[in-house]
Amino acid sequence: MKRAKDIPAVCMRHNSLRFSILVLVLMSVGGGVVLWSPPSAPVLPNPSTVQALHIPRPTVADIQKRGVLTVLMHHDASSYFLYRGQEQGFEYELAREFAQQLGVTLQVRTPPPSVALTQWLIEGRGDIAAGVVVPDDSPSTRVRYSDAYDVSARPEPARIGWAVRAEQVELLAAVNQYHIRTKRSGLRKILYEKYFANTRFLRSDESTVFSNRLSQYDPLIARYAEQAGFDWRLIAALIFEESRFDPKRRSWRGAYGLMQVREVAAREVGVKDFYTLHGNLEAGTKYLQFLLQQFSGGRNQDRLALALSGYLLGPSRVRAAQRLALALGYDPYCWKDSVESTFPLLEDAEYYQQINANFIPGGEAVQYVNAILRRYELYTRYVPRELPDARQTQPHQPVLSVAEPTG
Repeated sequence: MKRAKDIPAVCMRHNSLRFSILVLVLMSVGGGVVLWSPPSAPVLPNPSTVQALHIPRPTVADIQKRGVLTVLMHHDASSYFLYRGQEQGFEYELAREFAQQLGVTLQVRTPPPSVALTQWLIEGRGDIAAGVVVPDDSPSTRVRYSDAYDVSARPEPARIGWAVRAEQVELLAAVNQYHIRTKRSGLRKILYEKYFANTRFLRSDESTVFSNRLSQYDPLIARYAEQAGFDWRLIAALIFEESRFDPKRRSWRGAYGLMQVREVAAREVGVKDFYTLHGNLEAGTKYLQFLLQQFSGGRNQDRLALALSGYLLGPSRVRAAQRLALALGYDPYCWKDSVESTFPLLEDAEYYQQINANFIPGGEAVQYVNAILRRYELYTRYVPRELPDARQTQPHQPVLSVAEPTG
């Protein structure tokens, strides 16, 4: 259990504002609909000016300490793609298993099709390049290749492997040992049959490689999401977390459909037929809009995180987490390193009794919110906001600006 003393002080406000925060903790209904987008990728230096000697080359221990393994791979049917909103691919699953064995999280980066994976590797944009062609000639002075493995069904030469930067000899040894284990365990054969002997991933309407879509419901999701002022890909990320795009799903708590709407939520926004496909999307998007209006303080991205946690737990429990954050000296309007960190404390009687609350599954709420935001960012990378379907409703202009002040 994370203790209060372990919470970083990133979101703490100046003491002179404490009284104002206390007055505002009972938030009034107000503000408009926010249309929040994930932050842009950082501006990277021009590759021609980057000197390889200055690029950090972490050891395996460094990667484990960092907690993230970054693997470069192409967005294609052989390596990595989204299928029904879920990350899939031969190289992706191999890399995910390797990351799990290292005890770290996998991060995938995909360059444009015209850019070689080894180019990004040399520039320091990843630790490993997966699914590269292993050359037959003399090895590169800047890149080392793993032992090749035969994937004859791939639409490219069969000598495929992984690559690391030339100085990362230890990481290359770990990669080669891993590939030996995947062959002996049968994992590579299982993945080969899953992705190259099976055609179910090649459906044009369910794979981002062929259609730039997440599900067959994308046009409907976009229609109701944009009417409520949301980027439809955010709502799609929420839907994946709730139902995996299954419109017939029903939970033991009485939640229905794609957006797992409950009767109490539908009644709050005046939708009666929430158990139908259209009514479910209307009720779910309107309810998230309603929740956003309940959390009118703070930055737009923080409001969105609080609204998402309210979608899971209800707004009263989110306000309890805000009260605890305030009591511990943190900004109740800030998600990152504030409410995000205090939410799990509400599973401990020592803390929830301080604010006259009951047990709240705050750890679940944090995982839920962050999973949706991560998946939303992922969807924005591979799926355009504008759908080719001419019937899609035009994006609704939000009342609030997405821009945040800098400095």
